[in-house]
Amino acid sequence: MALDFVVPGRLIPVLQHHDVEQVRRSARQVADRARLGAPDLAALAQHVTEMATGLAAASGGWVSVRDLGPVGGPGVEATAFGRADALTDAVTPTWNRFPASPSEAGSAYVTGLVAAADDAGGAHGWRAWHGPTSLGILVCAAVDGGPQGAQLLERALSFPAVTTPRATLRVLHGMLAGTAGVAAAAIEVDLAARTARAASVGDVVVDLLADGVRTVAPARCGVVGVGSRPPGLRGDEVTVGWSRGLSVVVHTAGIEGDGWTATGGAGAHPALLCARLMQEHRTAAEDACVVAVRVGLP
Repeated sequence: MALDFVVPGRLIPVLQHHDVEQVRRSARQVADRARLGAPDLAALAQHVTEMATGLAAASGGWVSVRDLGPVGGPGVEATAFGRADALTDAVTPTWNRFPASPSEAGSAYVTGLVAAADDAGGAHGWRAWHGPTSLGILVCAAVDGGPQGAQLLERALSFPAVTTPRATLRVLHGMLAGTAGVAAAAIEVDLAARTARAASVGDVVVDLLADGVRTVAPARCGVVGVGSRPPGLRGDEVTVGWSRGLSVVVHTAGIEGDGWTATGGAGAHPALLCARLMQEHRTAAEDACVVAVRVGLP
């Protein structure tokens, strides 16, 4: 089965006004790959310039510009948030997309942000894929940081998880045997049956809101790739169903707090929710990853 994959965009630090040009160049590169038309390209350039200029005038922050791909696209998404240790004068997190979508009702949208502690490499990440009738998300956090952690993360995320969440974690466990292992969460959203399944091992939280009913997937202690008992047993997976709308937030240990109550709840757009979590609840000394999903209208 052919799959379309979605990956996070680069997080560009903005501390001074000369960083604005780097944001503009990155946005142009992403826009060229996404084949934006001239009007949308001009609107994107103006928007990211305003984002970066506002951050530089305050206490700094980050801008992410990425190709939306097949889940939420076509188009480009621009997201900005301030430094977590300077909230007194940090700008309000913001996002926009180009071209603008007239309506996202009934559609699926997946986005996420990845931040490395002190901007020095990172070992947290995510990958999403879109099949004919389903979405899949894999979020991993390497136990060890540095170059080895980054290599292990790349290896883990290279696995094209196309099965159920518990089967994904079970296969990933065998694939990473003999390594330091990763904390991981796998989510499958069946758009036809309107069900979502999730399984998690280690410090990765999966928070689902289906028709307003909240379910937190049980996280098994341990690490994928280490230990004698493989993950993916029946008790490791949770299933929810929805009729009106589904929202999902997945985050690693670098994010603190309750995402739904602290960021405006499921009514917030996934990109804005991710930006708020990064700014307001990121532990700056740790790597952090947050992914948000919305299907239909919550």
